[in-house]
Amino acid sequence: MKANFCEVVIGIINCTQREAEAIYELYKEYKILKTDVVIGQYTLSHGAFLDKETLLNALSKVKES
Repeated sequence: MKANFCEVVIGIINCTQREAEAIYELYKEYKILKTDVVIGQYTLSHGAFLDKETLLNALSKVKES
């Protein structure tokens, strides 16, 4: 799940693995991303959270911390 999400994020914004993992944790913290461990998938509360601009904003938020 986490690896799949990070792979998608890296493909969209061309960031590092560590940055993608930080976005994953941020999305989990704010309950934007929910994981289903039974079937091994994740869902987002809205598809716009995978837009390039939104991911770049999340990355800048992560870098501030």
